Amino acid sequence: MALKKPYEFTLDLKSENSLSLPNIVSGDTGNVFIIHIKDDDVAVDLTDARVRLVITNKDGQGAQDTEVSPSGIDMSEAASGTLTIDVFSTMISNGVNTGCVEVYTTVDDQWDTLSTTNDFNFTATNSPSEKATAYPSLVQAEARFKALLAELQYYIGLFNPDNCVHYTAQEATEDEQQIARANIAAALASHVHGSLQTDGTVSGGRTLALVETDASGNLVAARRIIVTSQDPTTLTGLSDNDIVLYDHA
Repeated sequence: MALKKPYEFTLDLKSENSLSLPNIVSGDTGNVFIIHIKDDDVAVDLTDARVRLVITNKDGQGAQDTEVSPSGIDMSEAASGTLTIDVFSTMISNGVNTGCVEVYTTVDDQWDTLSTTNDFNFTATNSPSEKATAYPSLVQAEARFKALLAELQYYIGLFNPDNCVHYTAQEATEDEQQIARANIAAALASHVHGSLQTDGTVSGGRTLALVETDASGNLVAARRIIVTSQDPTTLTGLSDNDIVLYDHA
């Protein structure tokens, strides 16, 4: 249900108007003028008439016209001189507004007779958006908030809930753990660093072998140091580059 703010008053074609329209806010879209048109306090039959609501303010002049659709003017009670007008938000500006109603009727040619009511005046207050323009800090804060909101919406658009899991570590399967690691770009549960294996061994290594670096800087464990009092020429199981320390004392 639309929330309306009705203002009911009478405008006379001859007598001066004395009225008050309190609490009109520029920018509101719910302002409704219920206007009774009279001539020397006698209701004017507006059947078949063309009606214009004209309002002048600091932004210029605006009009709502029954000949221009949509007019916002309800003529269902025209015979009793009553108009119900949904006032366009663009018609009212903050500050002083001066309005009148123009009534066009036909004598010889269409709309050749114009009768205008006396003016009515009202003061409108700023809408919140108009007030904000007077405070640059508020405008800047609003701009920053909009930028942050746009960035948040961008990242929400990238979010894929299928890649997110919530689990207790003791209950997680290896596949679930891998999904969790992928979400934070973590290393695999089993992975190597060059020649160094997940279990701490060196690839291609031998037991009790020296750990050295090759010409490329990779770890290797290929040769052993053998301390013996046995004639080295009689030793078996040696590999190329093994180091033999012979104690021949």
